[in-house]
Amino acid sequence: MSNRKLFAQEHFEIRGKVVDSADNAPLSNVSITFLRSKDSILIASTRTKEDGSFSIKSLVLGNYLLSVSHLRYTAYKTRLNVTIVGSIPTLELIKLERKSIKLEEVLVKSKKVAAITLKGDTLEFQADSFKVRENARVEDLLRQFPNFEVDKKGNITANGEKVKRVLLEGEEFFGDDPTLVTKNIRADIVEKIQLYDGDSEQTQLGGNNFGKKEKTVNVTLKANKKNGYFGKLQVTGGTPKIYDSQAMLNSFSSKRKLAGYGILSNNGITGLGWEDKTNFSNNEFGIDEVDGSGGNFEGKGIPTVKTGGAHFDENFVAKKYYINANYKIADYNTRGFENSVIENIQPDNSFTRFSKEEFNTNNLRNKADLRIKMALDSVNTFNLFLEGLKSKNNVQSMFSDSSIRQSGIKMNESQRDIYLNGDGSSFNGFFVWNRKFSPLSSISIRLNSSNARAETERNLYAKNLFYNLSDEEDQLIRLNERRFNTKTNLQYGGKIAYNNQFGKAITLISEYELSLQQSDNTTEISNIDTASSVFHTAMKYKLKQATHKLRASFEYSQAHIQMKIAPGIELNQQDQVDFFNNNNLNRKFVNWYPNLEAKYIFPRKNRLLFNYNGNTVQPNISQVQPIQINDDPLNVFVGNPLLKPAFKQSFNLNYRDYMLMEDKTILLNGLYAVEQHAIVPKITTDSVGKSIYEFANLSEFEQKSFDSYLIYSFRLSPIDIKINSDVGYSFAQTANYINELLNENKVQRLNFSLKFSKRNPEKYDISILFNTKYNTIKSSLDENLNANYWTYLIVPEFLFYPSKRYELSLNGTYDYQEPINVFSKKFERCIVNFSTARSFFKNQNLVVRVSANDILNQNKGFSRSVNNNLIVENTYSSIGRNFSLGLIWEINKMGN
Repeated sequence: MSNRKLFAQEHFEIRGKVVDSADNAPLSNVSITFLRSKDSILIASTRTKEDGSFSIKSLVLGNYLLSVSHLRYTAYKTRLNVTIVGSIPTLELIKLERKSIKLEEVLVKSKKVAAITLKGDTLEFQADSFKVRENARVEDLLRQFPNFEVDKKGNITANGEKVKRVLLEGEEFFGDDPTLVTKNIRADIVEKIQLYDGDSEQTQLGGNNFGKKEKTVNVTLKANKKNGYFGKLQVTGGTPKIYDSQAMLNSFSSKRKLAGYGILSNNGITGLGWEDKTNFSNNEFGIDEVDGSGGNFEGKGIPTVKTGGAHFDENFVAKKYYINANYKIADYNTRGFENSVIENIQPDNSFTRFSKEEFNTNNLRNKADLRIKMALDSVNTFNLFLEGLKSKNNVQSMFSDSSIRQSGIKMNESQRDIYLNGDGSSFNGFFVWNRKFSPLSSISIRLNSSNARAETERNLYAKNLFYNLSDEEDQLIRLNERRFNTKTNLQYGGKIAYNNQFGKAITLISEYELSLQQSDNTTEISNIDTASSVFHTAMKYKLKQATHKLRASFEYSQAHIQMKIAPGIELNQQDQVDFFNNNNLNRKFVNWYPNLEAKYIFPRKNRLLFNYNGNTVQPNISQVQPIQINDDPLNVFVGNPLLKPAFKQSFNLNYRDYMLMEDKTILLNGLYAVEQHAIVPKITTDSVGKSIYEFANLSEFEQKSFDSYLIYSFRLSPIDIKINSDVGYSFAQTANYINELLNENKVQRLNFSLKFSKRNPEKYDISILFNTKYNTIKSSLDENLNANYWTYLIVPEFLFYPSKRYELSLNGTYDYQEPINVFSKKFERCIVNFSTARSFFKNQNLVVRVSANDILNQNKGFSRSVNNNLIVENTYSSIGRNFSLGLIWEINKMGN
């Protein structure tokens, strides 16, 4: 090993060559790792080139542990003590001895503990080997891992792929709220963090052997830190009338975890996780979405949130029995406005609709779930999952709409006031039994049942005025009615799956699933304007469905090649009875689900994946025979009992290469999809703007789409800056029918992103993102409405630590969208946020934070979208400029 001086008396470069001890043949792709002796912190790493040589520059003088390792060779370790440049040790050629047996683990070792370990397809990161600030959280620790990114919302990306689940000690913590782990668990009580592709919770509970894998992070605590309690109390107040109060307390032992939290806020913090928005929003009741990404509200309006929850889990009898229980209550109130401009493209009668809405919604939800796992012996396991939900909703919406012809003459004006009260409840249950007959064969049996009930009272007042081509009032329609609607749904079924492995390379899986479902829907209406307010039945439906699904999977797996062929067939029968009109609708469908997947894994663990999926898209009952809701006389929906199933195919080619020690990732993806006989809207609009919506099959046109991207991220070593680049191109070719004419729509987008980031966990965390998109929109009906436009996005984030007790944060977002033919005004927004914090006392457990958000007061809600023949631009109310002062008190009594 040779060395040379680079930076006068301060830095040095070390070089070497690694060969096979048997024949002195050079060894490529050998892992070279330098760790600091005193604490095993990872300092630098690289891999040998084709000729076996390696070089690491810019090493600071000090004491190091050198580790040289390769999958098929015995690891070489030594100490390097360099106090002055002249004392750099000179070593002979590094010779590695070949192992006599195949190892199952690739270890990057120090004398104390491995910093990063690869076990099969699971990456393990030893927490103490990565430097973080005192009182840091799990998300701060994740940011120090190679190829990991955590944004300000808490979303995690690892090796270029999004992490879908975060577990604590291998189990869910507060169910579907992963940020309660990453934002609240302290980094100093974590022993290791694992990254792997795991089964989704739905797959595990359902006994589904065909479920897709999800990128999963598992957090394991230190053995001596699993006992005790920790938590925090936060109180924040400011102007204009901004507040945010949070409390969380956790009590852990080696077998048991207890936790509880509560939030009261109106600044957009909800505390919900990534997937919880689907549980706490209900568009049918008119409730605006609460986006759960990291607990940040990103919907429309001003939210007021009162939410809380409790968690309990415990292992019994040598971890053979496990129970996990969660309860959440959430009370959301959202008020605000939304203004829309909608360009409705017609063959010869295009028009513009202007819509204004004021809303005030309240949504109260109670949710509880229970999971029980039992391992009776080495071959029999049982899983039980129960979930209950009860909701209460209140909605007030006031609409004011008008439509204008291209000539400038009015088409119509409307005013609608909707008042809604709703109560709902649901229950779901799964029972899964897994039995192993041998190490190579097993069976899984699942029984499931669910039921749901929703009752709503809807009061509607509507006034619709129509104009003729002479700009004269032509027709007036008034509605003043009250309606009661009751929906019930009962579903039960089961699944049996048999798994048999032939040797080490071939696996055969067969599966049969049965589902029986019954839905009832009854609506009673009373016309308030009439002399008699007696309710009469307006609609009454019953739907019964029976589904039989059979799937098989043939899987072949060798060292570098994996292949799966998984065809499936589904028989579906629907019987719907319309008691009000005395009509019966009976339909039968045969649905096909072919699947092919081929994967090649290179020696360096980079992979090439091809996937083909085909699936039948059957028309749903709302397309065949919709349930009428007469809230908007300008838009009426009718059914089409002659609809046929569509068939959709997708072809995906993906290349992934991540070099962990070099902190480098390459992702290349291309996805092409085509759909035959697609089910699309068929819209007939008359001269005064009244539209009738139904669905039809596309017979002479195939819908197509293509999406591609190239992600390349690497670390620029001389200045230690991480660079993430993303280039993408996509197009979609869709169609629908407008007044019996085929309307072809083509949308294309070219995307480019570049992000620079530099981190020092004790001093700063800096990043800046640049993004630009070029969009094209084309419609065959009216070429004058075609559009080409650019959008730009810049997101700088600066976080500084002047000392151990101080923190300064400055971040912003700049948005720009060019004007287009339809919308002549540009959109521009610049949001700037600033905060500073200081910790007090010996343990720094009291933090005072001062924040100023949206300093320039430009946080305007805005969106622009294209949907068939509609080009829509929305503006809506959102949280504006505010200033606040917060106190955070942290408690930590974990372990010794």
